[in-house]
This record gives sequence, C-alpha cells and structure tokens, in this order.
Amino acid sequence: MRDQHIEEYFAAFEPPEGLRAELLRREILLTGGTDIVHNRIVSEVTGQIPHDRWHRFATLHVSFPGELSKPQPDLVVLERGRGEGSGWLVPASDVTLLLEVVSLRSADRDYGLKRSIYAAGAFPRT
Repeated sequence: MRDQHIEEYFAAFEPPEGLRAELLRREILLTGGTDIVHNRIVSEVTGQIPHDRWHRFATLHVSFPGELSKPQPDLVVLERGRGEGSGWLVPASDVTLLLEVVSLRSADRDYGLKRSIYAAGAFPRT
C-alpha cells in the first residue's frame, strides 16, 4: 500500500471500543486500555504542569516530518498558542513535551520503536 493510502486509511480508521490505534512505521498497532498505575502516573505528571501556560492532552497523535508514523503518547504538552488548529494530529514542532509511561507490556515498543520514531523526527530526548 502506498504511503498516502496508509495515511488516509489511518486518518479514517476507528478502532474498536476500548482500544487505541497508532500508526508506527507503516503499521497500525492496536493497544488495550491502561491500568490504574499507568493512569496515576499520567495524572500526577499532568497535575504538575501549570494549566495557565500549557495545554495537556492525553489523546493526541503526533506527526513527524519524514516519518510514516502517528504515535499517540500518553501525554502531549503544548505551550498555549501552539496547536491552535483542530483535529486529532499535532506536528512535533508544536510539542513541548511528550510522555510515554512504560510497562512490562509496552517496554519493547516504547523503548525501541517509539523512541526511534521520536529521535528520527528530531524530537529532543530527555
């Protein structure tokens, strides 16, 4: 399937209820819900980011130039005034911080595949 078709298919794709979808290096990956520990970590980090200066999102996908990937980090933080458009996709250049909560189930994907996507997209690692 050509790259444009993959992106169009993914943009229109609606995963089954309870699952989330990510486009990772030309493959659509479906993952299940998160547990309370995962959600607690995201909540605690989100609570430390001042709302008056930053937008904090848990359901945005990020696009990277030169990457046929649309990952959905566990938390995406944008400075107010950035990402003012509409839609489900934000360019990496608008992102101030992204967070991946790593579990035993997701360790290979988060430390390997997703980290390499973020690095290839020139998103700074810390």
